[in-house]
Amino acid sequence: MDVQHSPSNDATRKTIEPDKFILLLSVYSLSFALGLVYEILSPTLDDLALISNSSTTEISSLFQFRSGAYALGSLSGAGIYHVMMPILSIICALLISSMSISWIGWLKNLRGMVIAISINGFTSGIMEVGMNVCLLRLYPKNSGPYMMALYAVFAIGCTLLNIYTAPFLSERNANSSSFEEFLEKRDIQAFQDQIITPSHGAVWVPFLITGILVLLPMILFIILFFRQISHPPDQRLPFITSRGERDRIEKFGETFRSRYTRILIILSGLMIMFYSGIDIVFSEYLVVTLKRSKLDITATEASYMKSAMYISQTVSKFSFIYISTLVRPFIILTVDCFITLFASVVLILSFDRSISIIWAFFVVLGISTSSLYSAMFPFIAEYLSIDHLNGSLLIFLGSIMAIIYPSIVGSFLDQQPAIILYLQAGTMIVIIIIAFLIRYIGRNHGDQKVSGESR
Repeated sequence: MDVQHSPSNDATRKTIEPDKFILLLSVYSLSFALGLVYEILSPTLDDLALISNSSTTEISSLFQFRSGAYALGSLSGAGIYHVMMPILSIICALLISSMSISWIGWLKNLRGMVIAISINGFTSGIMEVGMNVCLLRLYPKNSGPYMMALYAVFAIGCTLLNIYTAPFLSERNANSSSFEEFLEKRDIQAFQDQIITPSHGAVWVPFLITGILVLLPMILFIILFFRQISHPPDQRLPFITSRGERDRIEKFGETFRSRYTRILIILSGLMIMFYSGIDIVFSEYLVVTLKRSKLDITATEASYMKSAMYISQTVSKFSFIYISTLVRPFIILTVDCFITLFASVVLILSFDRSISIIWAFFVVLGISTSSLYSAMFPFIAEYLSIDHLNGSLLIFLGSIMAIIYPSIVGSFLDQQPAIILYLQAGTMIVIIIIAFLIRYIGRNHGDQKVSGESR
């Protein structure tokens, strides 16, 4: 009996494949934009403090407000994607993100900055849920390489941000008497007259550039949106329809009743929570931390050191795209943690002693952390099906420590500038323990393992 080709199936395939590529490109451009937005506060923190006439402790509250809003956005993501087309939700979030991040560069008071960064954090939380779940649903059986590529593009955004921001930063060192004098006297006019020049201290420029670049993925998503609504419902990508999410939420409600799933979600959430916290504060406070070293590192030097770390991280991420096709996520995750732990200890010992060692081991740190976060979701997905609901829950849990860690760092930064390195070393130990627990439980409940499936 001859097998007949269905014309409708051929038409569906011809429709879905190009749109699938556009969606993949859109998600990667979104990751790039999130890298820019995520990174923007770190190198500009001291300039924002002086422009807003704020102390280090006060301006550090921007990180806490952003993290809190990000947590709320990630928690709200499941509901938003449930009632709205996910792609339309992302388009709106990108527009708001672009406007809010551009707005910060023109503000002169801390209250306005808090409002703008909170709005931006909320939209970032929404978008990250959709970004991660999209890839895990498009490629449920082989998401590792795609997740590695996703965060390689994210790292490119972080690297580019530091490069185009550096020329517009003031050159005052945080340890210099003049800098502390400005902070103590809160003399904003003196700061503007003596520090801000057309080439140094024009901090509004990188914020404006970032806002414009955030619009690029929005354009791609708009193109995909109009392509999708022109197709019949059965020829649309699964990420576009909301009906499928209702089915998944009902299925998740049944699955969540099992103790096995609850334990996995708690452990997975703790692992993501601890790493997300240190990853965020490391990025946010690295430039500020380096400027407080006894080695008299300037803002531009610190920004370039951070760029070197991100360049090595980005190159390594692309290498791990191939490596992840050969090595299981668990091996990648644990090896990265051990190397990061070692590099953190070396940097703690060398923080006030050697610029050369700091340069070298920040490159090592870039390599070891390049695939850490991107290996977590494929590792978790081996034992737990991730959709918008539990994906939102995991990312929300991950954002909790991002609220706690900045308050710790902000409180101890002046007394112990290397505080982020101590936190990173401790975090790696915790993640190693949790990863082994998840693997042990998963292996002993193989018959209950949940496999993702494309819809």
